[in-house]
Parts: sequence; structure tokens; C-alpha cells
Amino acid sequence: MARVSRPIGRARAARSRVCGPGAITCAMDTSARLAVRSSPMRRADGLIPCALSLGALGVAGPACRSPECPIVKASGHVVVEFEGRGSASAFVAVGDCSGDGRPDVINGTHLFVARPDGTFDASELGATIRSNASAATLVDLDADGVADLVTAGPDVAWFRGRGACAFDAGMQLAAPTGGEPSQVLATDIDLDGLTDLAVSYTGRAASPIVLLTARGDGRFVDRTPAFTRRAAGDPYLGYGTFFDDIDGDGARDLFVIADFDHGWLGWGRRSDEPAFDQDARLTSAFADAHPMSLCPLDYDRDGRMDYFLSGVTGANLLLRATGRRDLAPDADAAPIAPRSTDFAWGCAALDADLDGWTDLMVLSLNGRDSGAAPATLYLNQRGGSFGCASSEVFAATTQAQRLACGDFALDGRPHCLASDRAMRGLVVLRDELTPRGNWVGLRLRGTVSSAEASGARVSLDGEWPPLVVVAGGQSPVGGEHDRGVLLAVGSRARADVTIAWPSGVRQTLRGIEANRYTAVVEPRVLSVSPRVAPADGDSLVEVVVDLDAVGARGVSIECRGECDWTGPAAADAAGRMHRWLRAPTSAGSARVEVSLDGVPLAVRPRVRFGS
Repeated sequence: MARVSRPIGRARAARSRVCGPGAITCAMDTSARLAVRSSPMRRADGLIPCALSLGALGVAGPACRSPECPIVKASGHVVVEFEGRGSASAFVAVGDCSGDGRPDVINGTHLFVARPDGTFDASELGATIRSNASAATLVDLDADGVADLVTAGPDVAWFRGRGACAFDAGMQLAAPTGGEPSQVLATDIDLDGLTDLAVSYTGRAASPIVLLTARGDGRFVDRTPAFTRRAAGDPYLGYGTFFDDIDGDGARDLFVIADFDHGWLGWGRRSDEPAFDQDARLTSAFADAHPMSLCPLDYDRDGRMDYFLSGVTGANLLLRATGRRDLAPDADAAPIAPRSTDFAWGCAALDADLDGWTDLMVLSLNGRDSGAAPATLYLNQRGGSFGCASSEVFAATTQAQRLACGDFALDGRPHCLASDRAMRGLVVLRDELTPRGNWVGLRLRGTVSSAEASGARVSLDGEWPPLVVVAGGQSPVGGEHDRGVLLAVGSRARADVTIAWPSGVRQTLRGIEANRYTAVVEPRVLSVSPRVAPADGDSLVEVVVDLDAVGARGVSIECRGECDWTGPAAADAAGRMHRWLRAPTSAGSARVEVSLDGVPLAVRPRVRFGS
């Protein structure tokens, strides 16, 4: 990503502080804390066990953080490792491309396959992958059970996965549009059950994002809505998007994460194509933070998802959900701002100590020269407040914007990768805080919902206050975190969890074993096939509803658009309901709408007729 310099005049007046010395934690195979060596030794897996210098991966002593943030201690620490290979300027995509259940890492043309101990086997992907791509995501785009790679550079390209982290040659999904891509987000934008793509850009005048919606036949359509520029000036500096149904009306709402007063929030409309109504009041608060990343988290455990935005010069923003079509900036959640001279960049919402309260990891750059700055671990203190982890727990100064996290060792402790320009490679922030209890891990796969299941809510049954986490969709600049879900379960050896899928389907799992990951497939209550049919007046599209998949008793199958049912729904021998749409003689589309026991599904599959 191109380095962006901001005018010094944007920085707020620096508060007076004295930065005391600290001691860096070295990454060894034991938890011993060692002095920094001037000649670090390389481990067998290519990792350097100690920071090269206090300046490059140095120390942020506790007095270096904002004085309003209380310093808190914890058992254990986050160790800092320098990954000997990799590129600080290339994208970082995290996901399981090897098929072993562990998240792997693609860093430009570099491949890092996770080992059981959380370290990596490094290799090169070769010329198959675009070397000029600046953003990417690993996602099963065609729902065939194998991770694909989508990159954005001059164009947007899809590399179909063959398994074992091998990919076919790229297929262009979108032609060059100008600007430099900063993020590729995979999610179901229009809630039709297919995985779509949102690509964010810096340096574009027309729009900071491009929305590509899936047709269902391997092709994508540009459905970027028109944007009203909030502030005049230079081209957009767009760093990401985030989609969520904040108000529960069945349409996904949109955060546009863009710098220099250009960020905005729009309420989604339940229409045939993506459409959003900008909220002027919330957009003002949102844009004033000059956001660079967004992380969803229920920080106060009221059962509703809240939203953390990293911003400039102490302007981080925490938006609290109210249960209405509104978000409330929460100034009482304790200071979660960087030093007044720093800009916060990549963020991750994670439970670092497995106490059931979501914490925040945030990278920063010095606001005056984009130089190195302290990263911060904000530990949730319960009751709606955070504290800054002491330097004994976490001390690292990085020159990094991009943060990508995942549970690479499958041990319930997510580790993060920071793309450090000073180190010219990947820095691993390895979570070795002492866990407060057991955990349950889930890998979700949608069937009615899109395959990546971004936006699913997972809750721990029988827990008060409510413990709810969201699957996927976190929007750090540069990409996405691993989509695995982690829930702290205390002393439980087994736990019951409930999944609210994006489709509206609810699924309860009993007796999930603790301290391991469980793969969960959404009940296939609805299927529509094919998604694209010729407009020949003869072709049929089959709609199947399986009531037994979710224990429903009644069903309504309706349609909007080009709808010519061949007859009423009919049951087969297994009790599944079938209904057929006949294609029109001219191009058009239809949306299938299904209600179970009087409750409409949020996902409305779209069928396209014609080319």
C-alpha cells in the first residue's frame, strides 16, 4: 500500500508525557523473557526469536500511552516475533487453503502454511498469483468447499482453489477502475445467498468502493451505488467496508471506511439491488474519526453488536448499538485512543485472555511522518470499559498499517500478523496470555446463507450476561481476519451454542466439545437452482424447502419480479416442498421469498433470466 502522509495541521496538540524505558518480550520456544540481542538467531522455521532493535520492534513503556487509559496487568504476555520471510508491502490473506482446518497465510506471492504448533512452512506461489495486487481475501467463492483467492490490483481476479493451497490461473472479475485497492471483503451484500465482493480503493475520485454482486454462474455484476461526496477535496482514501443488519430490518447496512471526512454510514434498503440511505447524523460522527478499520464486538455484553473504528490523533470511535435504527458514540467506555500524535490503523476484536469479554488489538503509526508507533492491546475490564495492557504484558512498536489475525495453532488463542515496513516483513504478535478457562471453536459454512457465513451471530447458551460473537466480516485495512469463531466457556467441558445465520435460520448445537474446533453446516432449509436460466419461456427453476431441516411446520413460497409459477407447491416422499418457476421470454430477474411458520427468511435468492 502506498504510504499516505497527512497534513501536520490535522494532528491535535500533543499531551505532555515522559516515555519510560521498557523491555521487549523475545519469542523463544519457552516463555522465558530474554534480553534483546544485537545478533538474533534464526529458528528452524524461519522466525527470528528476538526483536532486531528497540527502535524497529522496540518498546512502548506504559508512560507512552494516552494518560487517560488505565494501565492493567494480566497473566502471561504477547510475544513479538519477526517473520524472516514475507513482504511488508504485499497483501495478507488469511484462511484455510490447505484443507487441514488451520488458517494459512498468503502474503503476496509468499505462502505460509500453518503447522500444528502455530508456526509456518514457507514457500512461493510463483507466477500464478498477480504480483501487482495490493489487496486480497481467501474465501470459498463458488461454494465448492475449497478456498479460492480473490486479488485486487489493476483489476479484480479470481483464482479458483484446487486444494492444498494450489490455484488455477486468475479469471478477471472486474476491469481496472483506477486507484489502488486497499481491501477485498467477501460477504453477501444483497442477502441473496451468494458471496459478493466489496473492493475498497484509495486514489479514486468517483467512489471509494466497488460492489461486485454474484450472479450464481461464476460471473459478477458491478452494482456500486451512487455516492454523494460529504466533503470536497482530493480523491477518496478508502480503506474498507463493513456490512451488517444493524437495525434488524432484513437489509444489510453499510459502513464506508474512508479518511479525510469521506467515511459514511448508510441504512440498507430491502430492494432488488444494493441501495443505502445515508444517515447524516451518524455519518458526521463516523467521518470525524477519519476511520481506517472497523471491528464488530459486543464489548458490554448486552447481546447487541457494537462497532469499534480506529481513527486519527486520538479519535478512535466506539459506536454502541441501541436496539433501534441508531448507534450511540460511547464516550464512557474508557479511552481507547492512541497517543495524541498517532493514527490508529489495523484493528482486531478478540478475546485475548479467554475471559468471555472481547478485547481489542490496534496498530498505530506516528501521525507526523507515518513512522513507527506503539501497538496497543486494550483489555476489556467488564462493565463497558477498557484498560491498556502493561508493557510486561505487551510491548511492541511497529511501522505497520495492516493487521490480520487467526488461531493458527488451533489452541484458542488468536495470533496476529502485522506488515511492518521498518522490518520489511511480517511481524507475529503471538498471544500467550494465560487463558481464564476453556473455549469452543466453530468453523461455519452457509447453505441458505452465503458459504462464508459472514455476519452470523454465535451465542453461548445459558450465559448471563449474554456472550455473542460475530462470524467474519471484520474490516482491518488490507483484508479480513480468519473467519473462525471463538467462545470462552469457562470451566465447561462441553457447551451449548446457538447460531443465528444471516439467512434468519437459527440452529442450536448441544454438547459441543471444548478446546477444539467443530465444523458446522447450516441446515439446508431452502435451495434454488439454477440461479441463471435462459429467457426462453420454457426453462424451469426449482425451489425446494425442507421443513424438517429446522423443525418448521408451515411454509409460504412467494416470488417478486419475473414470476410464472407452474403450479402450487407439492411435497415429495421425504416431505420436502417443491415449486417451479418458468422462465420468461425476455430478460429479467426474480427474488424468491420464503417464510417458515410465518417468519420470513432474510435471504431472498435471486434468479436471473437471460444472458
